[in-house]
Amino acid sequence: MNQRNLIVNVSLNLHTLSRTEQGRCDYMRAVCEQITPEIVVTPTLQALARTASGSQKLFNAEEVLAVFFEADATALLLQVPNRYWFWKLMDVTALMHIGAEPARFTRSNLHEAVLVLRGIPAFNPLLVQERLEKVVDDAAGSRETKIALRTAAGLVVLVPSTDRSHFWLVDNPVFFEPAFIS
Repeated sequence: MNQRNLIVNVSLNLHTLSRTEQGRCDYMRAVCEQITPEIVVTPTLQALARTASGSQKLFNAEEVLAVFFEADATALLLQVPNRYWFWKLMDVTALMHIGAEPARFTRSNLHEAVLVLRGIPAFNPLLVQERLEKVVDDAAGSRETKIALRTAAGLVVLVPSTDRSHFWLVDNPVFFEPAFIS
């Protein structure tokens, strides 16, 4: 297999893996968790890293991510609120760069993927705000409805207390932190 076909196949496999992992992590898309390389590196991603690098060596979690991402891109990717958003951002990045020249994804590539995510109607904060303005205000549920719409759109995530007895709502950094676009 030539190098070009290998890159396309690795990108497609990364896209496919990302879609699968998003589905597995969908139940927690609105709950924050600490992201570490050890949490996100699956056996399938490990195998894909070996294929992409041409090595049969068993990589540690940081090395697996280094096969696909430059150091500053990995650092940014690990700032997402949970595994769902990690895989979502990896998915969009891989899909946007299928067939690109052989290279690891850069911080700039992640920024481009975030801009794509921010433009998708289901995630676009401006479109969500427009929907919120159409919500009928009533004394019993207006605030809760607005919070639910923002959470469903991915604009806010829940940060659990250490004992998980209560949660705080925070803006999803993928949509509101400047680090994700600059």
